Amino acid sequence: MADLRACRSGMMSISLFAAAYLASQAAFATPLVTDYISVQPIDVCFGPNMTGCAAVNNMGKNVTAGANTRIGFIDSNNVDVTRALWNQIGVDIYYTPVRGTQGPFSLSVDPGSNPPTSADFSKLSDQPQISQKMPPTPTPPLSPDPTVVNMFFVKNLNPATRGTLYGFSWLNNNGISISENALLGASGSPDTIAHEIGHNLDLLHGSLGAGPDASGGCSDQPCKENLMTQGDLRDVPMHTQTAQNILQNGMDQLNAAQQAQMLQSGFLNPIPRVTATVTAPSTGSLTGPFHVSFDQAGRPNEFLSKLILTAPSGTFFQDGTFSTSLNTVTGTILPDGSKLELDFSPHTFTLGSMLDYTVGVCQTGDFEGCMVGRPDLLLEGGTYTFDFETDSEAGIPVEQVETTSDLVVVGGGIADLFSDSQEPDLSFAAMILNPDTFVGFGAFPCTQDANGNCPTPMLEDAIPSEEYGQQVPEPPSLPILFLALAVLPVVRRFTGRARRSFEARLA
Repeated sequence: MADLRACRSGMMSISLFAAAYLASQAAFATPLVTDYISVQPIDVCFGPNMTGCAAVNNMGKNVTAGANTRIGFIDSNNVDVTRALWNQIGVDIYYTPVRGTQGPFSLSVDPGSNPPTSADFSKLSDQPQISQKMPPTPTPPLSPDPTVVNMFFVKNLNPATRGTLYGFSWLNNNGISISENALLGASGSPDTIAHEIGHNLDLLHGSLGAGPDASGGCSDQPCKENLMTQGDLRDVPMHTQTAQNILQNGMDQLNAAQQAQMLQSGFLNPIPRVTATVTAPSTGSLTGPFHVSFDQAGRPNEFLSKLILTAPSGTFFQDGTFSTSLNTVTGTILPDGSKLELDFSPHTFTLGSMLDYTVGVCQTGDFEGCMVGRPDLLLEGGTYTFDFETDSEAGIPVEQVETTSDLVVVGGGIADLFSDSQEPDLSFAAMILNPDTFVGFGAFPCTQDANGNCPTPMLEDAIPSEEYGQQVPEPPSLPILFLALAVLPVVRRFTGRARRSFEARLA
């Protein structure tokens, strides 16, 4: 995989518009998102009628809300926090539609196991069989491809000792389990899923800048702020924090050493780069020009199959105004008038391809009809949705993926509006469109060892004392009453002060 990544970097052919955008991106040090991992969310339900299903997001939704239910922490800005944290080092998360399965109400860590093991989780995640490259079973609910991460959502995770667990996963192997308490209520943490994904991608506590460090704790702030530091040492964000707030406060960081390690993982898939621009008309025309360019390869023979331009609220495309000289693309204004769909003939829009087209745009007002205007002004705040496909030699799709990007203003005066498939809009889901036939880019569900194999699965985050909020062991039951009587006056004195401190953190 490393050789192919180097090859596709060398094949990059960026248009003048994209070059202007790259310059603006460099000024803000925003990385392009060049790779993704695919995740199969699996909601574990108790009973044959899919009842008692665990929540799969912080809004309490489960599989009964529909296959396209969003996964994990979605913040108050409608941003997927998990994806935002991984976008820091150029990685995105593409989800397949969530599936439900009948299973245990909770998963347990095996009593007395050291290091921790879980027979329940091994059975549910089909390990160590997947690590030995055996076909995943059963499918469904597991993904048929071993390089698609199977992520289970359960009601509870039961540790072998006293305490609470929020999520655990296999190190450098396929399988993650998330407890409902990691998503819901005051105990919920926006970074739990992102942290567990890191373990599947071969990132450890206590290495590459994550804690514990040599002192047994975290002796510096970067250690505390690292996403892969164990929970009792990490600066864990509160459930009310947005992705923007988390990152601006320097929390849940990933560094260059972790990026280099993660890039060796067989779970990664490359994202092709297609850029699209809307420029100011030079001749007084009110229909364009629009430009689309395939600038960087993803998988071999990957092509753009569909492109949907969605106008911002109150803006519409005019019937009968679409025009292009390229005969391998069809433009259709969808019935509500706010979407223009471009459908490309299979295998025609690939690396180096370019498209120019025009279309009329109008905007509604309070007292008049839809007034025609310049597209480069009216479409600001819209989005482009990119559908990519890679087919097998027999012509069967093995990868159909979709991602959405904003259409934004770019400085410099070269391109007025710009969109990029490697700059995802995290308020829209990135999806695997054909989960039953999806074939990952890598051959191994791991980072291979020196012998070219996956290691034996090791369970991470199964010890309560290493989890956030679990540093202090539970006291014996007999002294609890005496302890409560002793500290009650102190609790009353400082309750108001603690509440004010908590509110200050939120502010």
